[in-house]
This record gives sequence, C-alpha cells and structure tokens, in this order.
Amino acid sequence: ADLIIRTVSLRTGNYLVFFPSFAFRDLVVSRFPPGAYRCLLQTPAMRTEAVLRQLRNNRDETLLLCGVQGGVFAEGVDYPGHLAIGAFVVGPGLPMVSPERKLLEAYYETLDGTGKGFDLAYVTPGVVRAVQAGGRVIRSETDRGFVMLIGRRFGYKLYRSKLPEFWSQELVE
Repeated sequence: ADLIIRTVSLRTGNYLVFFPSFAFRDLVVSRFPPGAYRCLLQTPAMRTEAVLRQLRNNRDETLLLCGVQGGVFAEGVDYPGHLAIGAFVVGPGLPMVSPERKLLEAYYETLDGTGKGFDLAYVTPGVVRAVQAGGRVIRSETDRGFVMLIGRRFGYKLYRSKLPEFWSQELVE
C-alpha cells in the first residue's frame, strides 16, 4: 500500500492497480492512508463505460482504478494516452486451488514426465494474467507509462522466465 501511494503522489493522473483477488485488493486498499487521490473499485460484473468516462474526463486529480487480474479492466480494456499513466500488478494472479485445478495439475504432472504440473496449472496462467494486466498501459508506439510488478515471486526464476524478455531485463529486485 505504501509503495503504491508514494509512487502515485509523484504525478497526478490515472493509475491501474491490479490484484490477484478482490479480497486481497480490499485488504491493501484498506491500508491506503488518506491522501490526494481517489480510488475506483472494480466490482464483479461491473460495466466499463462509466469508469472509462471518469478516466477520460480526469485532468486534475489522481485516480486509482483498483481491480483484479483476469477481470474486464485487466484484460478487455485498453487505456491509450492519458487514460492510464501507470499500472501496478500486485503478485502473479495464480488461479485458486480447486478440485478441477488439482486434476489439471495431476494431468500435467504425468503428461510428459517432466513434473511441471504446478508450473502449467498455476504459474503460467498466473503470469499470463499479470502480463495482460500490465500490458494495458502501453498499447501503441506513442503511449507512455510504467508497469510496476510488486511481489517477490516475480523475481523467482520460474516466474521470471515467463515474463516478456524486455520486462525481465528491467526487473529490479
């Protein structure tokens, strides 16, 4: 929470903050100190147009669109120009453990004998969600912004190897 708020205090504008779950988002947002910013919280099945209108019309304040990886704001919407000047991706959005996911992990474990069940069932989809979320900021050659990956796992070889090469080169641990 502190890292996000210190960063957005440097420049007024629209920021995207994507979390692995609504529960984790709510926990972190509850720790944001009072300040010169406003949070827009994604809700399940939320329509995008009203939020995009607020981002489009914003010229004077700092707005943080706080959503979830894998959700509509992290994968289905582009934010060209001033609609987003930065994105924070908090941890890789690993899928929840479920009986179906455990079956998938077991299947991948036996598929080629390499023992990559956890990697293929959890890590790969989690990193793909993180990359999708971060990729919302820079969609063309003229867009400018930053992507901040927050979390130790992004530095682990298993996770880092799945990031785009140019992201991996810029990682600071």
